[in-house]
Parts: sequence; C-alpha cells; structure tokens
Amino acid sequence: MKTLLKNNLILLLVVFGFFFHANSIAQEDVDMSEYRVRFGFTCTKQPDQSRVFKTEFTASHRKDRRNKIPIYGAEIQFMNFLDDQEVELGKASTTEEGIAAITLPSDHEYLADNEGFMNFRAYFKGGDALDEESEELRIQDLHLKLDLVEVDSVQTVKVNAFTIDSLGVEAPVDDAYVILSVRGMLSNMVFNEDFITDGELEIEFPKGLPGNQEGIITVFAKIEDDDNFGNVVQEQTVGWGIPKAERTEESNTLWSDVAPFWMYIVLTILLVGVWANFAYTIVNLIKIKKEGKEIALEAEKSE
Repeated sequence: MKTLLKNNLILLLVVFGFFFHANSIAQEDVDMSEYRVRFGFTCTKQPDQSRVFKTEFTASHRKDRRNKIPIYGAEIQFMNFLDDQEVELGKASTTEEGIAAITLPSDHEYLADNEGFMNFRAYFKGGDALDEESEELRIQDLHLKLDLVEVDSVQTVKVNAFTIDSLGVEAPVDDAYVILSVRGMLSNMVFNEDFITDGELEIEFPKGLPGNQEGIITVFAKIEDDDNFGNVVQEQTVGWGIPKAERTEESNTLWSDVAPFWMYIVLTILLVGVWANFAYTIVNLIKIKKEGKEIALEAEKSE
C-alpha cells in the first residue's frame, strides 16, 4: 500500500508540475497592469550557522487574489550595507516558483553597526514589463543554542538565546518567540511554543513520540519572522523517541510511516479526476477523428 501511495504521489506531482510550469511560462502573455507585485525578502540562520537569503517574487490579480503568477527568470541582487559602504553578497535568478536564494557560509563576515545590527537588501532592477523592486532587512545576529539533557531523570529541552555586540559582550534576549518541534514524515510536529525570558527557556520533553529504528529523534528550535532577528533555526538529535521496532501498532499520523486516511481519500479523488480527464480527452479525439473521416467521405461522394 505504501508503494502504491508513493507511486501515485509521484504521478500527481508530475501532473501538477506540468500545470505550474505552464502557468509560470504564461506570464509572458499576461497584462501585468492587472496584477499586484509581491516581493518578499527573508534571511534564515541555519543550524550550521550559514545564512540563506531568499526572495519570493510573485504577482497576484488585483480582483482575484487567488490567481497568482510566479515571476520567473528575474535576476535578484543581494547586498549588505552600512552607512556609505555596500557589499554584494551574490546574485540569483528566480525559479519557476518565483524564488531566488543564495547561501553564505558560517565564516562570512558582514557589515554591522555598534549594536550588532546588519542591513541587507534584495534588489531587482526592473525590466520591460516589471518595475524596479527592493526590500530591506535590519537584523541582529542571534546566537541560538539548543540542549537536550536529563534533569533529575526528566528529559528536558533547554534553549538559550543571546546577541554579541561589537565589544564581544553577550546580551541575553527577552520576548523572542520560539517554536519547538520534531521531524515528521511530511512536516515538523510542533510540541511547544513559548517566549524566551532572560535568554532562557526550559521545558519538559513530551513522552511517547516515535523515533527511527534506534529511537533517534530530531528536535528543532526555531525563531520565525522576528522583527529583530529574522529566522533562526537550531537542531539536535537525541535517543528519546520510541524505537520503530517497539511500536506494535502504526497510527495514521503525519509523522508516522502510515499516512492519515484523509490523505488516501483526497489522493484517490484527485487521481480519479486526472485519469477521467485523460480518458475524456482521448475519447473526444477519437470521435473528432472519426467524424473527420466521415465528412471527408461525404465530400468525395458529393463530388
């Protein structure tokens, strides 16, 4: 059953990919004056301390906002600036999904002010159909630490967050909202959300979460869309999960090997619709060909 589900998912993704590809190409024939351009810019500090700078460049219809078109092939320039200094971080062109991204290593040095704030800009110079676009970020370099320890035999998650100024002085962070989750089959499962106070957050790890064959589980701490820090992610692995061999019954959940029942139902409906559309098209093509031959024969007889 799992193999059938996997094969059907691949087929469905291919079909949808075709339609999305056609949609992105079709933007060349669209009157862009009827669309509102959206130019999003984010910065994510990853667990290995590297940074991902990403823009999402799309256009949504002014009347029908559900009608969105990704801007494909637009060259985006990423920059780091301070006062009259400006350094180019890199360039990237948007994909068929309208996304352009670059990744810089952990040892990259950025221009920053005395408080440790860094200024970044994503810039698109414009073209025949699109105007110039620019978006800026001003964020501090947040140091996020995640520790998984046992305190008095209690499995505990500890999160520490602090910044470092130009003199190397550490300052604990207050009121940063952190999301704690574990890796699942399709998406991460959130098990706690809370504010960091005086640079610390400590909670008890929930029991009974499934792990791999050895009970290994991956825990994530994430600060998301923060005005001061942007996106910061940290992760750790620990053997606090239930080993797969010990789980006598698979539950149908997003983080298990067995998908929820609603996914089977939705996937079946979608696949039936896709194949029915193919069958309908083929039948009509055969009818059109047959009618064409009949018309040709009648034309010959009438001559």
